[in-house]
Amino acid sequence: MTRHPTSVADGAFYHFSVDDVLPGLVDASRGPDLLTHPLLSFLGSLYADFGTKTDLYLFAEAQNHGVRSSLADVSARQRRGFEALPWLRLGPHAHDDQTPPYRQSVRAVQETCDWIFDQIKRFSGSTTRSRWLRLHYFSECFECADYFRDRGIDTLLLTDKAAGAYRLPPAIRKAILERGVADYRGLRWVRSHLRVEALVASGQPIERAIDRVLEQHGFAVLFTHEVALAAAEVREAALTGLRHLERRGVASA
Repeated sequence: MTRHPTSVADGAFYHFSVDDVLPGLVDASRGPDLLTHPLLSFLGSLYADFGTKTDLYLFAEAQNHGVRSSLADVSARQRRGFEALPWLRLGPHAHDDQTPPYRQSVRAVQETCDWIFDQIKRFSGSTTRSRWLRLHYFSECFECADYFRDRGIDTLLLTDKAAGAYRLPPAIRKAILERGVADYRGLRWVRSHLRVEALVASGQPIERAIDRVLEQHGFAVLFTHEVALAAAEVREAALTGLRHLERRGVASA
């Protein structure tokens, strides 16, 4: 079973991901079974109910129970468990919450991503690697395009804000706003459409938001954050949105 999205030219689909991930992986890897952890249990239920594949975008370091942790703290003893999850894809997000990649040098971005890629391989093997990435603060590190392609990345996800893009050329930004996708420097650049917790905060029905996005762009990119998924209302909104996509015949990719 493919672990990565199809081309945006292949018809309606949705992409679902979780940003700022680290504590849940550390804690899950130390337990008796990965799916006993609330984060992975919930995401596993999305796959069981809707066929939803999930990309987790990882910090190299983050606070966990008041202690500084890193991906090196994710135990490799659960490697076979990670490899057995057909819905899981993992990729770099940033060094930590305070280090947006767009503020780093090209070399520093590559070193951060290399370390995260190495850690992913150590604790979960090579088959769980994502081919889409959303870098922290929607960083548009187009200077690293060759590097990302060499590492198997073909798509970078952009902001959900009205700007569409911040550092990309005007023609590319225009295409992003109009079509939700554009090609630049050998990569696909794709709009992030719907931040689940933001929809909850606004009171906007997620079904209506999904319909609007599908009508405009023909596909939908939904995302949230690890800490946000601790809230029952965010989990319920995600379930409502994915149930609506299933009713519309739009599949996870």
